[in-house]
Amino acid sequence: MTFKDLIGLDELAVLGCLLSDTEAITEAMTAGLCAEDFSTLALRWIFNAVQEIYNCGSMAAVGDVVDILRKRGQLESADGEKYIKSIPGFACKKKDLGYFIWYVKGCPPTENENFTSISDKEFEQAVLGCLLSDTEAITEAMTLGLCAEDFSVPALRLIFNAVQEIYDSGYLAAVGDVVDILRKRGQLESAGGEESINSIPGFAGVKTNLDYYIRTLKECPPV
Repeated sequence: MTFKDLIGLDELAVLGCLLSDTEAITEAMTAGLCAEDFSTLALRWIFNAVQEIYNCGSMAAVGDVVDILRKRGQLESADGEKYIKSIPGFACKKKDLGYFIWYVKGCPPTENENFTSISDKEFEQAVLGCLLSDTEAITEAMTLGLCAEDFSVPALRLIFNAVQEIYDSGYLAAVGDVVDILRKRGQLESAGGEESINSIPGFAGVKTNLDYYIRTLKECPPV
C-alpha cells in the first residue's frame, strides 16, 4: 500500500486538526495548503469553508463550517452534517501537522522550508505510545504485521520486542512491565533508561489514526 492509498486519512487528519486547534489553520496557510491539495470534492468544499472563516479572522468551528456549506447548497454534497462533525475525531496531533500536510501536498519537506516533518524517532514513539496506552492498539498492530525491524531506532526496537513478548504471553504491555523485562535482559540503558521509557505514552498518536501510522511506518517512512 502506497501513501496514495492512504491519502483520505491524511486529509481527514489535516482537516480535523484545522477544526480542533486555533494555531493549526495559520500553520496550514503558511505552508501553502489549498483546496486543490484535497482529493475529493467534498473535502475541498469543507476546506474552502474553513479558509473563508479564517480569512474573516475567526476560528473555524465545525458548526460554522456546516452553516456556510448549507448556505452555499453544498452541505449534502460535502457528505452531510454528521460526517463533517466527525472530522475533528480524525485530527492528527498539532506537532505532527507539518508531516501530514507534506503527504497531502505530495512534496517532501526539504522542498519547502515551511514544512516541519517529524523525525523517524518521533513517529516511531507515536506508534509505541499507542501500544502502551490502549488495550486494543497492540492487537491491531500485530494484525498489521508490525515488527521490530520496522523501527529505525535501536532503542525503540528493544522496547517493541519487550511489548511483543508481553503481548505473546497474553497480557497488556504496561510500561512498568516493559521496564522490568528490559532490566532483566540487561537492555534497560540501551533502550534509553527507565525515565525515557516512562515518557513514551506521552508521545502516543491519535488512536483512530493508528492504522495509518503503522502502514506509513512499515511502507512509507519519513525521508
